Amino acid sequence: METINPNSQQKENSVLIANCPLVEYGEYIVSATSPQSSPSEFYLSFYIFDNTSVKEPLKLLTKINISKPFSCIEWTSFGSDKEEHFLGFVIGGHQDGSISLWDMAEILNNVNEKNLSQDFGCIVNTQLFEVPVNSLAINEPPNLLAVGTTQVNAVFINENFEMSVKKTCPAPQKGGVFISLNWNDRVNHILASATNTGNVYIYDMQKQSLFLEIMEPSLEENQTDQLNTQIVWSYDGAQIIIAYDHPEFNYLVQYHMKQPNAPSAMYSNGHSTSIISLHKNPFDKRFLLSLGRDNVVTCWSLKTKKPLCKVQMNDPASQVMWGRKIKDSFICVREDGKLYSDRINFVEDMNLYSEGQEIIPNWMIPKRSITFGFGGKFYKFSRDIKNNKENNIQVFKLNAHKEFVEQIKGFLEKSEKNDLKEILDIKIEQAKNQGNKNSNLALFWTALKSVYEKNIDIFFNETGLNKEEFSNEISAALGHAKKKENMPQLYMPPPEESAEDLNELFNAPVEKEAPRKQSISAKETEIPNTITEEIIKNTNWSVGNEKTIKKSLLLGDLESAVQLLFKNNRNSEALLIL
Repeated sequence: METINPNSQQKENSVLIANCPLVEYGEYIVSATSPQSSPSEFYLSFYIFDNTSVKEPLKLLTKINISKPFSCIEWTSFGSDKEEHFLGFVIGGHQDGSISLWDMAEILNNVNEKNLSQDFGCIVNTQLFEVPVNSLAINEPPNLLAVGTTQVNAVFINENFEMSVKKTCPAPQKGGVFISLNWNDRVNHILASATNTGNVYIYDMQKQSLFLEIMEPSLEENQTDQLNTQIVWSYDGAQIIIAYDHPEFNYLVQYHMKQPNAPSAMYSNGHSTSIISLHKNPFDKRFLLSLGRDNVVTCWSLKTKKPLCKVQMNDPASQVMWGRKIKDSFICVREDGKLYSDRINFVEDMNLYSEGQEIIPNWMIPKRSITFGFGGKFYKFSRDIKNNKENNIQVFKLNAHKEFVEQIKGFLEKSEKNDLKEILDIKIEQAKNQGNKNSNLALFWTALKSVYEKNIDIFFNETGLNKEEFSNEISAALGHAKKKENMPQLYMPPPEESAEDLNELFNAPVEKEAPRKQSISAKETEIPNTITEEIIKNTNWSVGNEKTIKKSLLLGDLESAVQLLFKNNRNSEALLIL
């Protein structure tokens, strides 16, 4: 393996950025010079994002000379409930072990003043540690911080802006300093952390204990203290995504908390070099931005593990961050310290509606529509995002299904007062007595009863369908008699965990297997991008292989359904079931 040369591989940020979480006041961004800058260039710069300006969307409001540089920076909404602090506070970590709070409302109110005094807007600077503060992460409530030094600390800020260290987790035996922190979105006392040696630690901050350690074996052999390692939780709260700034890692690695010894996913085809910065979209956590040393910003789907869009930067950059006010915008810090903004066009830049891709981002889904009806019809007005149409009017006729609608209404009214199983039996019997005219209705009530009682045999018994014939047909389509014990033993993460499942997961001990002896090469694990597949597929699910797939789903045999889908080039449907 190639050994990292810190001078050539480690990209130091001369400027750090954060943006205001309170978007109702506009898109404000702050940048601060880091210790890599010269003392004469120690500044805190305050910007506003103006999307109406093509030439200069990032407008500099003011620049404040600061007495000491920032080693890390965050922007918290803490204090914004008070009018005098309506923009919250910028929090800075410093090399001398101190943490500072900057009142951004006070700075905004004085942007027209010339020659603001040094450290203007800084209301407190507290020495908490004897070693440098290397990373920060804001939790909920927003006055609770994770602070990375040579160990992980929880710092609380009270209403008088006094800071105190509430909890400290033990320093790792393998050394290093904590350069990346990320709170779990769904279990807010779980913290992921990464050191400059490439080690990733998952801490339970309530118990002040280490839950899990992840180390890439290939990096352990040639460990260095100059490895920029970035982490972010996946949207499900049970998996952690890791980026190593190492020549052999031009991809992201994902681990599930139930299996720390083997990756659950690898994100490839997004960069040609190592990755140095990650940021998850604050409005839809299924989308992730990454910045590589190839100066490419890649937007990833965390559901399909695929790159959705790539933006080539003209100049080298060191950090990427999603915008707040403009939800599809992003901001980059160039190596010369200047800021650059661009947008991910989720309609034009990406083929979101082709096979294997997911739905549009949450913020693009219409929040409301208008529905009105008369004369046995109802009309629905909404915006048609998929076809890029501003106005979309749909007309629905009710006459043909009036009887069905009336039965459903009666069923719902009765189900609130009576036993649901008894009502379903009555509905099935009534539909059968009405003959062929209502055979589909009888089938509907039977399926509903089967689902309600969680017993697929009810459906087969009532309809007269042969369950064994279904099973034999599925086996024949697979080309073998099914033997589950012969299935390959690959680690597949479970479906998305509920909040209760996640709490149980983090309270249970992790079963550790023997560590892998070598890294998995990205080239060996690359999956063809299904966006560009041109496969003619049968759209009628009542004939051919599709009919067999439907039968396996009806049986509840998801394993066979997935195998048949893959066999028939229906990769996207298979991934949805997985």
